[in-house]
Amino acid sequence: MSEETRISPEHLMEFLPFLADDVLDRLAACMGKGWKKWVRREPSHKFKSSEFAEIERAAKYIVMALQMGLLLAKRQMELGDVALSMLKSEGVSADEVWQPIIEEYHAFLSSIGKEDSGRDSISPNHFGEFLAYFGSHLLMEMSQFMDDEWQRAWGKRENPFKLNLKEKAKLVQVGNSATFAITIGLLVAERQPELLTVDWSRGASLDVLWEGIFHTYRVFLYYKHFIDRKPS
Repeated sequence: MSEETRISPEHLMEFLPFLADDVLDRLAACMGKGWKKWVRREPSHKFKSSEFAEIERAAKYIVMALQMGLLLAKRQMELGDVALSMLKSEGVSADEVWQPIIEEYHAFLSSIGKEDSGRDSISPNHFGEFLAYFGSHLLMEMSQFMDDEWQRAWGKRENPFKLNLKEKAKLVQVGNSATFAITIGLLVAERQPELLTVDWSRGASLDVLWEGIFHTYRVFLYYKHFIDRKPS
C-alpha cells in the first residue's frame, strides 16, 4: 500500500476519536421522535414505521464503527498491534475487552437457537449476523448518555466555550464509546484474523467505507498540521 493511501500507525491514537466523530455525526441525524421513544424504552406498539427506521439507521452506524475497525486491520494489519498497545497504555488488557465480546456472542447464539460450543472464539459462519446483534447492544449502552442534553452539546461542540461541564462530560463519554466501538473491530481482527476473510460487509461497500475513512484521515492531518505547528 502506498504512503498516499496508508494511515500512519503513530497517528492512530489521535485519529480514532476524530473518526468516531464521523459516526456520531451520523447518529445525531437519527435522533428524532423514534430515538426519544427508544431511549425512554417505550413499548414497540407506540412506534411508527418511520420511527423504527430511525433506530435501524442508528444501529447500522454502530455496526459501521465496528466495520471501520475491521477494515483498518484488513488494509493495514499493523494497526491491530497499535490498538492493543493503546489499550495497554490505558491499563486495559485485551482479555478484559475480549471476554465481554465472547459473552455477547454466546448470548447471540442462544438468541438464534444455535448450539453453543462454549469456545472463546467467534465462528466465521455467522460473523456478519453477530456484528448486527453486537452493534445493537452497543447502541443500547451508548443511548444512556445520548439524551437531549448530549444532542444540544453535540450541536455546540465546535464552540467549546458555550459548553458547560456536564455537557463536556457527556461529549467525552459518548465519544469514548464510539472510539471504543472502532477499537473493538481492530481487536476482533487481531484475535481472529480469519474473520477478515468472510463477508461482514452487511451489504455495504467496503471500498466506499475505506474511501470515507481515508478522506477523514486527510482532514485529520490538515487540522493536525495547524495544531502541531509552533509559532516561529
